[in-house]
Amino acid sequence: MSAPSFSARTFRIVVALILLLVVGAGAWLLLRAPVQAPPPPAPVVLEEPMEAPEVVELQLLHIEGEVEVRASGGDWRAAVVGEQLEPAGAVRTGAEGRVVMGSTASYEVQLDPGTHISVKALTHSISRLLLERGMATANVREQRHVFEVATAGSDAVARSDDGSFTVSNDGAGTVAVASHRGEVELSGAGRLVVVRAGQQSLVLAGQAPTEPSPIPESLLLKVQWPQQATLRQRRLVVAGESVPGTQVEIGGHPVTVGADGRFTTEIELREGRNPLRVRARGVGGQERTLEREVQVDTTAPKVGLDRDLWGD
Repeated sequence: MSAPSFSARTFRIVVALILLLVVGAGAWLLLRAPVQAPPPPAPVVLEEPMEAPEVVELQLLHIEGEVEVRASGGDWRAAVVGEQLEPAGAVRTGAEGRVVMGSTASYEVQLDPGTHISVKALTHSISRLLLERGMATANVREQRHVFEVATAGSDAVARSDDGSFTVSNDGAGTVAVASHRGEVELSGAGRLVVVRAGQQSLVLAGQAPTEPSPIPESLLLKVQWPQQATLRQRRLVVAGESVPGTQVEIGGHPVTVGADGRFTTEIELREGRNPLRVRARGVGGQERTLEREVQVDTTAPKVGLDRDLWGD
């Protein structure tokens, strides 16, 4: 066998040298290239626990007559001046009871006789109460705080951040609101109206608030008194008429006024003289009182014998 030619062997050597040079140059470049550091890990963000809204104080400032309070899930007991109401707590007034409660410098609320109200929320931004029935007047003094009154038996809600207003609720869907200072927003049935100072609005069951109108100077009150001067029974049905949303008391006891303004109730009388007093109070601050005295005599009438009847 003949040896490979010089030119072929030279060619293979040259190719081998070229490959060695290429590999060496690649390795040299790889070693010379700066090593890139891996990207830093993403910073770990620690989420701070959400703090519950700070509860503001709602304190009983003044009490007259029968006033009771109830803590969440507790029983009713006599209220004491200076004690605080907690969320889910409640307060109610008797036939002659009144109470004023307040929250720091934000607002004060006065409950009239026969009023029941529950606490729904107390935070620095909003105080939300539920008026079960009766009449309450709020005086809101801080613009950064919203005072809101929802109503039982209705979706009507009144709110203000700097005003004075009165809300009444009969518990059956009739709600009335009047503004004495500033503005109050009244919403219900998908509609919102702004009641300005000197105006009032009415919400009937299932209906939207009426267009605000000026507060009337006088208040309608009619009563059907008994025609007899002396009654032979101790029970008396008293009926009358006023304005829807008005709070009516007969002998100090609250009476429900219907959506048509009519009211009726049965009262217990005692033997002898019975002074009757019917008082009506409107959300605009109007009052009217009617009085009558009724005599009760349940003793059997004396039966005498007429001697002339027999010719004696």
